[in-house]
Amino acid sequence: IAVKPIGAFLAKFDRLRARCREANGPRRIAVIGGGAGGVELLLSVRSRLRAEASDPDALSFALVTAEEILATHNARVRAAFRRVFGERGIALHENARVRALRPGAIDIEGADPVAADAVLVTTQATAPRWFRDTGLPLDDGGFLKLAPTLQSTGDPDVFAAGDCAALADPRPKAGVFAVRAGPPLARNLRRRALGAATKPWSPQRSHLALISTGDRYAVASLGWFKAEGAWLWTLKDWIDRRWMRQYQEAAP
Repeated sequence: IAVKPIGAFLAKFDRLRARCREANGPRRIAVIGGGAGGVELLLSVRSRLRAEASDPDALSFALVTAEEILATHNARVRAAFRRVFGERGIALHENARVRALRPGAIDIEGADPVAADAVLVTTQATAPRWFRDTGLPLDDGGFLKLAPTLQSTGDPDVFAAGDCAALADPRPKAGVFAVRAGPPLARNLRRRALGAATKPWSPQRSHLALISTGDRYAVASLGWFKAEGAWLWTLKDWIDRRWMRQYQEAAP
């Protein structure tokens, strides 16, 4: 089950929930991808499926990642989630590169397969293949190379932001950078349309991550900083709901 594009994921997850309620439905659920998205998704999926199951203990969960869990976060954050996984009986397979998926198993390079009836894939963003046919400059990953103004380095009338873009000052493929690119992108589109000079944008270096453990509890991560608690989940929930309201209650 590919998690991206995210717009199609809810329907896929609803089908998985329905299958899990069947007598012979999937019982061994796995996530591939050890970033914040994969970790949070697995813990949330676990909470939801167990709440709906007639026999929650019949379900098992595993996470497989080619690196350490939460490799871009500090060691204390990683330790906190290893603890959470251990407390909940979630199998964690770190430094395990996936070679293939087949019915009932995830094949790992140089290790035993991981048993799985349903697999959710949350690996890194991949550039659309059609970018190769545009003639526009691309980085080594196939993403559109941008100037600091969010314009393509090969065509000033082409703008980009988000996962498709390779920023002039590189940043991880994280939603916060896509979101923050919105206002400067809009301003430069207007400037270009009016014949005015576009202005460079310098994205922030770091950002606060609030990662849910799936049970109204969250861990905060920012550089060397780490904290955890129910109050952080409350803060995260407030931020997320406020963000969604911007789309649900937009002005005409």
